[in-house]
Amino acid sequence: MIDVDSSNCPFCKGAQWLYEEYEGDVLIPKRCVCLERKLLRDYLGPEICDVKWVKSELYQPVRNEETGKIEGDLTVSNLFLKGTWAITCQHLRWVLSAKRLYSPGFTFKIITDDRLVRVWLGAEAYRNRSLSIREDVETNNSLSDLLTETALIIIRLGFVKRNKATPQVLDEALGIRESVNRPTWIVEGSEKSYLPGHPSYSDEVAEHIQKRFRVIDLGGDIQGERETIEAINKEIDEVGITMGADIDTPSAHEIEGSYNRPERRQNTPYRSKWRKGGSNLPDLE
Repeated sequence: MIDVDSSNCPFCKGAQWLYEEYEGDVLIPKRCVCLERKLLRDYLGPEICDVKWVKSELYQPVRNEETGKIEGDLTVSNLFLKGTWAITCQHLRWVLSAKRLYSPGFTFKIITDDRLVRVWLGAEAYRNRSLSIREDVETNNSLSDLLTETALIIIRLGFVKRNKATPQVLDEALGIRESVNRPTWIVEGSEKSYLPGHPSYSDEVAEHIQKRFRVIDLGGDIQGERETIEAINKEIDEVGITMGADIDTPSAHEIEGSYNRPERRQNTPYRSKWRKGGSNLPDLE
């Protein structure tokens, strides 16, 4: 976990700014490392900021000398990501940290399929908010309000348990993103493969993904994570307990890494790895 407590910082002693450089006779302020860490945590959110990054092929930009175009930045592409959420977060740590560093103004949102349904039903509409909070919270009167302005939308599947409208809502969300020509990443997650029977599955949505999304397997111990989820759900069903706010979701797989600025290197093709028994979505590479 990154320490963001400026009061304990040995460099700025809580000031969050340092004055060590001169421009003529004027001291030039610069952000202390503790403030930089806080800003990074605010940007990424604690769930992603607290994991160890992996050097992800999802963001390895390099200039093509023949065309002059930048290649290797998959944040501009539609992706269907297979693999555990724990592994996905490690890739997101690398990708989103680098985008913040090299692409100022880049924005993203991580949205569950459950939230898509709630917005579609009007739960976040201004008129449905309590008078005491409606001016202080994000308002989304429609899916368009939620989805159109952000550079990258990351949709996590598997949070809706039973709602017949979910495939229709997901299809509408993908259509909105396509209409504004902005990329979407769909995270399959670990609980259930995107096959018939999945709460968000429909033939129409699967066909849309097959035609317009690149499928990438990030790996991880899918079976182990699913068994953990099943065991927790079984315990909840039998005992009637719930996970407390201070209990971390168990992770079945960790990769060593450390916080550092991403290094640029020569571009190499991304090679997807397939697992047996996964989704029936084809690799479009």
